[in-house]
Parts: sequence; C-alpha cells; structure tokens
Amino acid sequence: MYRKKFTHPVGKLRAVFVSLLLAGTVTAAGCGASAQSLGQVEGLNTLGAVQVVSHEEGSGTRSAFAELLGFDDSEDETKPDRTTDTAVIAEDAESVIEAVRADESAIGYISMGSLDALEDETVLAVDGAAGTRENVKKKDYTLSRPFVLAWSGDLSDLEEDFLTYVTGNGQEIVSESYVSVNDSVSFLSGQYAGTITISGSTSAAPLLESV
Repeated sequence: MYRKKFTHPVGKLRAVFVSLLLAGTVTAAGCGASAQSLGQVEGLNTLGAVQVVSHEEGSGTRSAFAELLGFDDSEDETKPDRTTDTAVIAEDAESVIEAVRADESAIGYISMGSLDALEDETVLAVDGAAGTRENVKKKDYTLSRPFVLAWSGDLSDLEEDFLTYVTGNGQEIVSESYVSVNDSVSFLSGQYAGTITISGSTSAAPLLESV
C-alpha cells in the first residue's frame, strides 16, 4: 500500500490535508486501520478513535485522493474505494470543514481553495512538506492533482476566447487560491457574445465563477 508520513503536533487533531485540489485523511485511517497503527504521527494514539471525514461517492476529489494514496480499489463492488465505513460523508468542502471543526479527533480533506475557511483547524504536512502553494508548485507536497478543462469537437470563437483568458491573464486569479500553471499575460478579448456551460467538480466551481 502507498504510504506517506503525516506530521501533526500532540493535542487536538481537527486537521485537514490540503493541496492543489485536494487534501486528505491519514492513509491508514482512510483504509480502515486503527489510530494505534499510525505510529509515524507523534501523539496521535492519545486521541483515541480518529473520525474520518470523507467526500461523497462520485466526488472527483475523493476519487483522486483515493488514487493518490492507493486505496482506490475495493473488493466490494458496491463501493468505489476502501474509505472506512465509519467515515462521516460530506457533500462539499464546506461540509468537510464543519464536520472537522465539530470533532477534535476528526480528520478530513479539502481543496486548497478552501483554506481561507479554516479557523483553528490544522493543515497537516506530508513527508515534512507543509501544504502551501509554493510546496505544491515545487512538487514537495505530493497530494495534488491539476484542474483540467477538457472539451470535444471544435471550439467557438467565444470558447477560444475564454481558454486564451484562463490560460493567460486568468492565471492571476488562479494564483490567489491555487497554483498557477502559467504566468499572467496581457489579454485582449474579442468581445464575443454567448454562453459557455462548464460541468465538473464542485471544487472547481468557485474558481471558475471567479475567472
């Protein structure tokens, strides 16, 4: 099984992993192991049972997180992964934060764009790397995946205009909460009229609304 070292000070847990798009539960807890088996996290066994908070089935964040940590396979055909059956299931990042905040022994995962909503919760380090945009960009914080805009067929002038903006000047907005992939460059819109419909992860919705 894929293993990473997660660090957290002794005391209340109330913790989340954060990355470019996702954060995560402790690997072994996500796989259904006990808190006592997590010896690499100093003081964790003093908390007793760890309450895992996970995203709902069908969530792109959940499937990517499970794949990154190696518990995306399941012997039970009715389950998409090996997330523990005792996990609290949340429908979005806000609900994950609320559930973690309400339980001092809880741990969950959110998107980097939701960091500003945290109060006293702790962002856990992975292999000694803090969950910061700088460390994600340097690939030191390994629990990350990209946002991807995908399409089929030919793009209209409006859609081409939008993609030019998002991959150029729009990166300035991206960098405010996430990790930009390009430097912001000047953009001159063609002023095309119309509507663009984008479907996908709820984690990307706030960002897309901003750009």
